[in-house]
Amino acid sequence: QAVWLSQLGRIYADNAQWTAAELAYRELAQVPGRAAAGAIEQAWLLYRRGDGVDAALMRMGEAVQAAPKDARPYYETARLLAQAQRYNDADAWYRAAMQHDPDNPRYALAFAQNARSAGELTQAEARLQTALANHGKDAALWAELAELYRQLAQPEAAVGALTQAIAVSSEPNAGYHRRLAALYTELGDATAAQAEEEIALAIEGRGRP
Repeated sequence: QAVWLSQLGRIYADNAQWTAAELAYRELAQVPGRAAAGAIEQAWLLYRRGDGVDAALMRMGEAVQAAPKDARPYYETARLLAQAQRYNDADAWYRAAMQHDPDNPRYALAFAQNARSAGELTQAEARLQTALANHGKDAALWAELAELYRQLAQPEAAVGALTQAIAVSSEPNAGYHRRLAALYTELGDATAAQAEEEIALAIEGRGRP
């Protein structure tokens, strides 16, 4: 029932049927153990509807109260603040999410991305290096580091990070190889760029009939 209500609310919200979506999310919040999830969905609905950040944050606060030991309400609060470009405020909530679930690399990734979004590239790199010390086999962290190096005009370092992302990825990723091809093109290595593009095409063709 909880999954169905969440999906129903999102369908309504995607079609700007705000009242119907809100009713679905309120019903979701009444499902045992889903009060926090319902409050989170309501918070995002308020934000998307244009009710303002403060109104959405009040709902996020209800989510935190409903599940104070769960990392997700802290993470979603951080996401909301980052979406509103309140990056400094978001930092504290990302830290709280990481404290509640230190083994989840997604939170460390978002923490680093928040610094990059704020234009604090040196800080973003430091956060990524810290995250990789704990989650060295997480491909998304390596890929984020590659993107950061690209922004810092360090294509060689970006190649190294993206190569590592490919090495630790749990499954072939055409997007990573295409990004690597673009980096090799930037470095003037047409042969390597072509090889990566061919790998990307092969990966995409793997699932075709």
